[in-house]
Amino acid sequence: GGGLIIHAGLLKERTDINVVFHTHTEANMGVSSQKWGLLTVNQHAMRFHNRIAYHAFKGFEFNLFMRDPLLKDIEGYRVALLRNHGSLVLGETIPEAFVMHHFLEFACRGQIAALSAGYENLNFPDEEACEFAAAQVMKEGNNLVGGKDWPACLRMAERLFPEFME
Repeated sequence: GGGLIIHAGLLKERTDINVVFHTHTEANMGVSSQKWGLLTVNQHAMRFHNRIAYHAFKGFEFNLFMRDPLLKDIEGYRVALLRNHGSLVLGETIPEAFVMHHFLEFACRGQIAALSAGYENLNFPDEEACEFAAAQVMKEGNNLVGGKDWPACLRMAERLFPEFME
């Protein structure tokens, strides 16, 4: 099924990654179905400005011939929206992929909420501000590989589910 095409295929072909998160949340399916994709309408979306790939839906990823087009579309990217489908987040480590997915999900939820006022009422920062914000989070110590975010997630998990560390 899809696991052989998406997960195993990416892990086999992309030597820069060790982790594949592929999800179908209401928010990322919603944004993946919008013609404009992820918009820079909130601070979480800024992280992905010009750093997100898109892959058109051409059927369920059950067939091997579907692997190469997917690989081509997401080449060089760690985050992708699969049109009318969901999201893909790739990482070197679990913390990196988890934190990127966390912020992608916040960005998508924020976009869905903002669009409730209508596209024509959205406020978009200028290109310079978007690029600056994206560059800020990519700096060492403040990037998407975790920094303070992953330890905070672990502390929250331990508070909510003390048995998870056992």
